[in-house]
Amino acid sequence: MEVKVEWKEGTYPSFNVMIASKEGKDPFLTIRGCAIRKNKNGEEFVSFPSKKQENGEYWNHIMSSREFNTTVLKKAQDALPRDSSQPTRKKVEQDEDAPF
Repeated sequence: MEVKVEWKEGTYPSFNVMIASKEGKDPFLTIRGCAIRKNKNGEEFVSFPSKKQENGEYWNHIMSSREFNTTVLKKAQDALPRDSSQPTRKKVEQDEDAPF
């Protein structure tokens, strides 16, 4: 199996994970909208697409093994754009003079 990662730039940098049966083959599965996050202990992990529920908890759309997560995290870190060590969300400037 071949796992590739492709970073997407934008306001909220993310990456796609493409899985193919072997190197050189077209991917049979693409997971879009993944990101690298840090847990409470500062350890990095792969955040797959999820949806926030009314109770504030997240429902994950993708469940994967620890081994697969480790593989994707390593490939994502290796594929990071060279001009930044870690993609971050851009801060939105607030207009202090807004009339509302």
